[in-house]
Amino acid sequence: MDRAHDLPQIFAVLLRPGVAIQPEELDTFVRGAGEGAVVTFAGIVRPLENGKPIEGLEYEWHATLAERELQKVVRDVASRYNLLRAACAHRTGFVAVGEPAVYIAVSALHRQAAFEACAALITELKRQVPIWKVVRGADFSGYRYLEEENHAIH
Repeated sequence: MDRAHDLPQIFAVLLRPGVAIQPEELDTFVRGAGEGAVVTFAGIVRPLENGKPIEGLEYEWHATLAERELQKVVRDVASRYNLLRAACAHRTGFVAVGEPAVYIAVSALHRQAAFEACAALITELKRQVPIWKVVRGADFSGYRYLEEENHAIH
């Protein structure tokens, strides 16, 4: 396969509120392209925020920009790391503690590219995609959480 002329296949989606991530679908998407490595990442809602228990996170998003930016981020990272395929799903609406809020799967010819691309993808997603989270729990009452590394208020 002449990778210099092939564009990676990508799949990127923001799921409607209440729709769960199906990791096996993303895993299947990235397989079967002659890969030597598949790397996945699941971002799980933690039970504590600033040391206090929470019920979950409410993900808000910019309706017209978020999915377009997510697709751009996935496409850019896939091209930069010469991936074969890349998939990313991010939930919106309420996500309970212990559930995945984001899932990424990438495939590449070699493991180093796959690991680096997966890490870059979550970093760039948090920086560029207009999604932010509102902490839900007794001690927070709708506290909007801004992560220091994130310019998009994710």
